[in-house]
Amino acid sequence: MTSINTNLREINKGLASLNDCSRLRKWNRILMIAVIVLLVVSAGTIYWVVSLRRECNELVKVEWLYRYVRPSIRNQNTLADIEARIFDGTDEQRDSIKSDAVTREANGLPYRSFTPHDDWKSKPPEPEKSKTESEDEDSGGWFDWVTRKTPQEEAALRDVRNNPNIPEGAKP
Repeated sequence: MTSINTNLREINKGLASLNDCSRLRKWNRILMIAVIVLLVVSAGTIYWVVSLRRECNELVKVEWLYRYVRPSIRNQNTLADIEARIFDGTDEQRDSIKSDAVTREANGLPYRSFTPHDDWKSKPPEPEKSKTESEDEDSGGWFDWVTRKTPQEEAALRDVRNNPNIPEGAKP
């Protein structure tokens, strides 16, 4: 009887541990379902954001097409050519169209019922690189000594340019 009682006690302990494992498996299953739902929702959200961004970019291109064509269609470029340059052209072509549209808007009629969404500005021109002294001294030409000015000539030219009595159009 003692051995049967010991065996039953061991069986009860095993059943209790199986009950704990089944509870743990239940929580693991709930956790996995929650993780999978979060992954699906996040993947759907990412896809939605990417598709909205793509649609927004296309609408910005259509906006620039409208802004370019709005002031005048008298230009020699046909509408199909402009559309091709806006949608399939390079960035330089798009930037040239945008800069043309901005200058036309500045010179043309103001908008009444249209507000541009893109605040694009053209790039400022790059400043010219100044030559170093070694490049100034040796430009590589045979007849540089004919065109090179002496320090006295440069000073006289500077004085003439800075003279307030000489009109702006007559200065060298």
